[in-house]
Amino acid sequence: MKIYLVSLEVDFFRREEISKKFPKICNKMIYFPAIYGASLLADKYFHNIYQYHKRHQRLLTCGEVGCSLSHIQVLEKFIESGEQHALILEDDIIGPDQDIENIFSLVGRLDVKSVLLCGGQTSNGNKNYQ
Repeated sequence: MKIYLVSLEVDFFRREEISKKFPKICNKMIYFPAIYGASLLADKYFHNIYQYHKRHQRLLTCGEVGCSLSHIQVLEKFIESGEQHALILEDDIIGPDQDIENIFSLVGRLDVKSVLLCGGQTSNGNKNYQ
């Protein structure tokens, strides 16, 4: 299974911390440079928030747009890979290697078209993911 690590290029320190917290799997991670939302041009920002704003009557922050675009790009890369499963991590992940091993053990029990969200969903405002 491919393990993608989404991280802003400037956040070298965070990636260093990841290698200390996850020594068993850090060398298996594929670094994927995140999109820095604050650097998006206005037309790209508004193009990416239009449908969301129309539906939810809320503007997304530049960071939310950058994060979403980053994850979309990682998902596209995963689909191109032909792999059955992927683990997508962000550089602010907490926990030890054992947590990742626990996630691996769950993957075999999931339906083929499943998405397993492992935390971090408390800030998205969607109770379905909490």
